[in-house]
Amino acid sequence: MSIIKGMKTVMRIILLILLCTSYNAKCQDRSEPKFNNAGYKNLNHYIEDKIHPIIKGSKVTTICMNSASFCKFDILENGQVGKISFTLNTPLDLIEAYKSVLYSTNGRWEPQLKDGKSIDSDPFLLPIMFYFTVGCNKAGDVTNDLETPIRNILKFDDGVELKNLKCIILPPAVIGAID
Repeated sequence: MSIIKGMKTVMRIILLILLCTSYNAKCQDRSEPKFNNAGYKNLNHYIEDKIHPIIKGSKVTTICMNSASFCKFDILENGQVGKISFTLNTPLDLIEAYKSVLYSTNGRWEPQLKDGKSIDSDPFLLPIMFYFTVGCNKAGDVTNDLETPIRNILKFDDGVELKNLKCIILPPAVIGAID
């Protein structure tokens, strides 16, 4: 009799494990969207490869500045890039270049999942560090402004402030043109 009781207990445990395993397999969450592009290691490598040709032909290389900016964007439940915004005082040509590259990632995202369903993601925050000396009249004229971007980290050009920095922070992108 005790063998039968033991077998019943083992069977219940096995059933419980199977039920939990199959439930978890169906309802796995993805805490953040996943960037898929076989030719690139990650999103930053993709951005780095695509941004340089755009920047090279733009007016942004004629500025004389060492600074930073922050780009905020999200991935919608359909896997497309949503609204893209930048901290205040970001050079317009830099904004246009990064928007172009980020929108080119459409179709390469697996959306964030919650309870097994696609949802809009928390915002991504991409720090952008830039250094341009091509527009300087002489060596040493570079405007170093790293304080303003930090002060503006919550103030974006779309008028929406990033509340409590609830976001997915990406590694910084670095770009520059030196004369």
